[in-house]
Amino acid sequence: MFMHLGIHSFRFGMTMIGFGSETGTAEDIAWSIHRRLLYCGINAETFPLDSIEFPPSQKIWILLCSTTGQGDVPSNMKNFWSKIMRKTLRTNLLNDVEFMMLGLGDSSYTKFNFVAKKLSRRLQMLGARVIGDLVLADEQHDHGTDHYARLFIDSACEHVCRIANMNPLKPLIPYDKPLPEKLLCDIIPSNCLSCDSCHLRGNIRVNRRVTARTHFQDTIFMSISFESIPEFVSAGDVIQIMPRNSDASIGAFFDVLLQLDRNQILKETITLADVVKFRLDINSVPRRSFFEQFAVLSENEMEKERLTELSSDQEEYFSYCRRPRRTIIETLRDFGRTTSLLSVERVLELVPVIKHRNFSLASVPYRIGSLHVVDILVAVVSYKTRLLDPRLGLCSNYLKILNEGDTVDCNFSRGSFMCPLSELDIPLIMIGPGTGVAPFRSFIQARSGVKCYLFFGCRHPAKDFYFKEEWDQYTSLKVFPAFSRNTEGNSCYVQQLIRENGRKLWDLIDNEGAFIFVAGSAKQMPKDVKNAFVDIIKTNAETNEASAVEYVEALIKYKRYQEETW
Repeated sequence: MFMHLGIHSFRFGMTMIGFGSETGTAEDIAWSIHRRLLYCGINAETFPLDSIEFPPSQKIWILLCSTTGQGDVPSNMKNFWSKIMRKTLRTNLLNDVEFMMLGLGDSSYTKFNFVAKKLSRRLQMLGARVIGDLVLADEQHDHGTDHYARLFIDSACEHVCRIANMNPLKPLIPYDKPLPEKLLCDIIPSNCLSCDSCHLRGNIRVNRRVTARTHFQDTIFMSISFESIPEFVSAGDVIQIMPRNSDASIGAFFDVLLQLDRNQILKETITLADVVKFRLDINSVPRRSFFEQFAVLSENEMEKERLTELSSDQEEYFSYCRRPRRTIIETLRDFGRTTSLLSVERVLELVPVIKHRNFSLASVPYRIGSLHVVDILVAVVSYKTRLLDPRLGLCSNYLKILNEGDTVDCNFSRGSFMCPLSELDIPLIMIGPGTGVAPFRSFIQARSGVKCYLFFGCRHPAKDFYFKEEWDQYTSLKVFPAFSRNTEGNSCYVQQLIRENGRKLWDLIDNEGAFIFVAGSAKQMPKDVKNAFVDIIKTNAETNEASAVEYVEALIKYKRYQEETW
């Protein structure tokens, strides 16, 4: 591949860059390392960890792993995880392997970077040697995970180059020059030219707004039918929906990139317009790696200087891009001279691929005739920043405009909640403000409300009290609604209701072995709810703060206190 450049690939296949990524951050960093090594004439094999043969043949592993939910493994490394954790593996299996690892997590979660920590220990148990320290990136850092990523990229490239007898300060292709387009086939994701990556196609049966027209939040209830679904799908599981770009966004994209032919055939019958509609996340907020690549391509002095500044200055990047949530389309428009130079290959290199969006099932799967049906509850994302146009969530706004009979590409995966649904003597305490109530509706249906205690929070009983009429049909269900903007009665939050019902909840937890589930916004709510449980344990168990916290931590350890937040 490098021969036409006078570059010889260093032991092709010796270095592996493997990533486990849910939102795309780990994947983006992995390809940044791959790209940097290409400049030095080193062609590493880069892919999701589930795509490798096990055990891998490479001797140098650069690993990037995110942690999702309650210490959950990203979906594109679950198979690798199950294989590497097998107890039957030889303890010397990886004796000739050395690895570096970057974990991506959020310290506001209990199991911060659990996946990276456990995988690092496991690899060392199997004989692999860790290079340097395990790097644990924290989203709560002032500069987010980007601070850690840049240090890790530098360290990983320096190590691989040193082994290859290359000097990263003297690359074979200067860093201020773009990589030749003939090398881009290594960087463009293989699924970029595929418009049918999901396995199941559902049909919309119901799509209706469930919040009052006068309410600021538009929330929709959807029923989706399938000819068949995986056998494992049950209450608490997740549907993965692949959204598409709107016609308006596609038009805006080609209005900016006038040099491109939307009807150009890229593969078989797939046109560039098809790829933009189904695969390219043109309304996502560009990462700093986008600006690094864009700056290298620029031939305009002013634009190049500004792009370089945005790629290197964290505060400038946040001010221009992250805080106002400026999109890729808007960024391309702002740098028109550089944008006019982009070829199709460069666009496919720059713009990330659309990721599926996860939604908790709001029902147990049910049958209508021969069809399998599931329900979901979706808050439509739309908000203002200092930019003129409102910011729109890609998937929720895609779903909002679908009509009955329209199709949607989906997949299913297991949810993170471990719930004793069939053990009816174990109470379920569920805290689900807003659309966080969705998985609990499926729990309640599975149990017919038996020993179910639901703490639901919303703004107003007449505007966004989801499933209000439905709860009445379950005689065993206990619902505790909290209304934060109730003008006709007391306003409160779910944590206040938890404290008010502390004696009853303590009895359910301590004497009946209740499980506690929390779902909803990942901002302040989970901390407030956990603190409320600490308070009721401290009061009713007549103990001190430290012991109450220890009690809650024990509940978490034994899966009796679980969170699923976003």
